[in-house]
This record gives sequence, C-alpha cells and structure tokens, in this order.
Amino acid sequence: MDHFGRPLIPPPASGQHFGAQPAEGYQGSSAHDSDQFALSTAYDKVQHIMLNPYNIHRVSEKDLDDFRFILQMIMQECSRTNIESGKTWIFKNCHDVQEMEAIADFWLALSQSRTSFSERLHLIYLVNDVLFHSDRRQLGWMKDAILPRLVPLLRQAYHLTGITTDKQKVIKVISIWSDKHFFDPAVIDNIKESVLIPPPPPAPVTPYDVRPSPPPSSHPPMAPMVPMPPPHFNPGFRLPYPPPPAPSGYYPRPHVRPPPPIPPPGMHPHAPQPPPTPPKPPVYASRPPPPVVAVNPTHFPSATVDHNPAQPEPVIEKPYYELPAGLMIRAIQQASAAYVAIHPSQGWI
Repeated sequence: MDHFGRPLIPPPASGQHFGAQPAEGYQGSSAHDSDQFALSTAYDKVQHIMLNPYNIHRVSEKDLDDFRFILQMIMQECSRTNIESGKTWIFKNCHDVQEMEAIADFWLALSQSRTSFSERLHLIYLVNDVLFHSDRRQLGWMKDAILPRLVPLLRQAYHLTGITTDKQKVIKVISIWSDKHFFDPAVIDNIKESVLIPPPPPAPVTPYDVRPSPPPSSHPPMAPMVPMPPPHFNPGFRLPYPPPPAPSGYYPRPHVRPPPPIPPPGMHPHAPQPPPTPPKPPVYASRPPPPVVAVNPTHFPSATVDHNPAQPEPVIEKPYYELPAGLMIRAIQQASAAYVAIHPSQGWI
C-alpha cells in the first residue's frame, strides 16, 4: 500500500514502459518494440507539456503518477468509480487544446500496446465519458481535440477480436454518440464506415525476408570497436588526412638539430658557456666617388662687368596690322602708371 492506501503497481520489466503487459506466451517482435517506443514517446510528450515550467496550469510529477495509476485501474476494472476518477483528472488538469491532444495521443499509444480486448474497450469507455461531460459543459475545443483520434482508437479494439459480441460493444459506443448528438450525423457516419473497413492482410513472408544464418567461423570473435567521441567545434580543426604527395624528384630534408659548439681546450664541457656574441651589423660597401674632371677656367663667364653692352636689334618699321599679335605689347608705354587708351596715331612704333 502507498501513503494513500492504494495497492502498489509492480514496476515494469527491463525494457518495458508503463502499461506494457505482453500476452501469455507472447514472443518479442519488431511490432511490439515499435508499440513500446510509441508509448514512451507519447508519455514523454505529456511530460513535456504538462510539466512545462512556463505553463500556468502545470501539474506536478505526483499528478502524472496518479493519472497513470488511474488508467491502470480502469483497464483492469472498468468500474464507475474508476471512470469517474479518470474524468475528474482530465477536467481538472487539461485547460487547452495542446494538453488535451497530448493526453489523447497517450490514450491511443496505450491502447495499441495492450493485447487484451477488454483493456482497449475500457479506455474507449473513459473517452466516452469525457465526451459526454465536455458536450454537457459546452467545451467544444475538447471534443475537437479528441475527434481525430477516435477512429484509430475504435479500430484497435474492433479488429483485435473476431467475436461478434465484442465487435457489437464498439458499435454500440458509436450509436450512443449519434443518439446524444456529440457530433454531426455526417461525422458519425464517417466514423462508423472507417471503423468497419477491414485492415489490410499481412504481407506474406518471402524467401528474401529470411536471412540465412552465417556459417560458424573458426576465428575468435573480434572485440567491438569503441566509437570515437565527436570532436568539439573548433574553427581551426582539421581532420587528420594524409599530406599531399611530394612532387617528383623532391625529397624533403629531415630537420637535424646542429650539434652543440665544442668548448675550447681546458674548459669543462658542462661548464656554463659564455653568452653568445651578438652579430655585427652588416657592412655595405659604399659607391666610389665620381672622378674629378679638370675644368678649363676659360670656359666659365667672366665676373667682370661689361661696359659695352650689346646694342638692341633694330626695330623693323611695319604697320600695326602686319605685326603679329604678340608684338602689340610694345605699343604700351612702360612709363605709364595706369592704363591709358592708345591713340590711333600710336598704333605703330
């Protein structure tokens, strides 16, 4: 008994999630592993949404444990008290479409993981009670969130058994929804037609699907290879690829460390060596000066003043209109302080 006086559920076996109880004589298969993986994924989604710290209606771990316990009790015994407990938990902790969709997906995955018709049918009875009270409280968003999951949930129970009376129990639930007008008549007819569609036959096993066992080997089994951890992100990281081949005729010289200098005679080889002499700056040879060329002093102009300056060239007397434009400047008198109009009679010199 727990602290609430309820019987404790034994923990699931290794590799099994909550609610997974294989049938008697059931052998593990890939389909079973896929169902368990889907159930675990659906419950992780419920935890991610319902335990979100940013959700103002977030629940606690204890609330989710109580919900799992209630579902377990409903599948084992579909009493009115257990159905009422499951319905009460839904309306107390589901406040939006996202939370209701996560719960409905968990119902669907839980039903798929069960191998008993009665357990799947009891989950349908819980959904029926939630639909009834959501319609009574006019919570249309809750019905809209459950509606896309109804057909797969009903087909899981309807096509699990070949007993006619069990199939009629599933059809009776659909009739109740039609009588209570939970959905439109067209929606009810579509649900019923979709449930009655037989499942596709299983694919036949071909010789290509059977893998022959490998022949026994005389060599000892090799140790499993340990995968190397991925390197951390480093912009300068390079994979250890081999260097490119050297060009033809090129052989890289190995790096050889020069031997230590030989100490002078009379000095112990391990004695401290004097500091090395700093290298002298290089001495660059200067360009030789240009050769001295003797210059004849008579070639230079005399420094004496010439008292007989050269006479100016005579000015050729021509009319002003025959003179070039550049020579008209000589018509300006240099003694004038300002510009003075030139008289027509002074148009030539």
